[in-house]
Amino acid sequence: MPSFDYIVCNPDGSSESGVIEAPDRGKAVIRLQGQGKTVIKVESVSATGAVLSADVSNLFSRVGLSDLMDFTSETDTLLQAGMPLERTLRVQAELCTHPKFKVILSDIVESVNQGKSFSEALEEHDDVFDDYYVSMVRGGEASGTLGVILGRLAEYMQKKQKLRGTIIGAMIYPSILLFVSLIAVVTMMTWVIPKFKRLFESENELPVVTRLVLGMSNFFISYWWLIILGLVLIAVIYKIVSRTEKGRLFIGRKILALPVAGELVRQAETTKFCRMMSTLLEGQVPILQSISIAITSAGNEPMARLLKHLYREVQAGRPVGRALSGSRAFPEMAARMISMGEESGELAMMMGKIADRFEDKVEKSTSMLISMLEPAIIVILGTFIGFIVVGIMMAIMSASQAV
Repeated sequence: MPSFDYIVCNPDGSSESGVIEAPDRGKAVIRLQGQGKTVIKVESVSATGAVLSADVSNLFSRVGLSDLMDFTSETDTLLQAGMPLERTLRVQAELCTHPKFKVILSDIVESVNQGKSFSEALEEHDDVFDDYYVSMVRGGEASGTLGVILGRLAEYMQKKQKLRGTIIGAMIYPSILLFVSLIAVVTMMTWVIPKFKRLFESENELPVVTRLVLGMSNFFISYWWLIILGLVLIAVIYKIVSRTEKGRLFIGRKILALPVAGELVRQAETTKFCRMMSTLLEGQVPILQSISIAITSAGNEPMARLLKHLYREVQAGRPVGRALSGSRAFPEMAARMISMGEESGELAMMMGKIADRFEDKVEKSTSMLISMLEPAIIVILGTFIGFIVVGIMMAIMSASQAV
């Protein structure tokens, strides 16, 4: 019978870990719950062994989304079971198997013991807990629904991880194709063309296409460092410009204007905003505070400006849907659905449905973008190689005619 490692919380508040035999994981959970224990984690012995064997490498690795998701879900479980926050965090720190995360959790426990709020303790580790996470926790503390907020956060991160996995999986083939294409281009520029160049040295008049091909090869061999320097310079300029509000606004508008990628960004930002608003409103966080939290998580400057405008409009007593309507950064359909949710008094539920709908659209838009990238790479590479082949063949034909 399979064995499962478990971590549970006893009725007296103490934590316990051990091994239980059961036909499957579900039966193991039922048996532990039947003993009056609150289940924190149950996983197969082999999976636990794999995690423990990776402890040394984890010491120097960053805390991933899956680690943060497990922490959030388990903290929610313990809080819902009635365990005090300080005791919950201490249990999490004691049982954490990620060395780096364990140190961070221990520091958070110490900060909470010194009188800081949970959100303030998290804010000290912004490399792990981003503004969105901290803001959500702060909203949960303000409304007294921290457990509910953490549960919603865990669901949000699960959906985010699923979407990220979909995007990464779809990008594997285009990435390999682009890598192979770059190798092919570099090989032809630095090795293949110079071989043919020696054959044409005796020719006085070479076709224009051939001279262009040889010129590109000479430039690539002699000034390859200039190409790298240009790419680095572009990256530096982008970083400098993106640090200013005007620069971020300019870049954001240009991105939204792109045919497919722009729509993808718009849908992704809409999904994030609606998911966050749904989570906060269901957690009884006031709408103005919910909007202010959403502003900090906007990844696109035009969207951030729209949310700041939304905050002022709602503060003045105007409806959310009407304030969002007519903006290029927010889909009109989503704005109208929000208006209907306001009219029916079910704004939180409508926000959740909009997030679900646009999440599906993000997946479809991602697939469409990837499907467009693949033939684009093939066409560009084929055109470039065809241009080189034509240049070489014209030189050979010219030489044969001269003979």
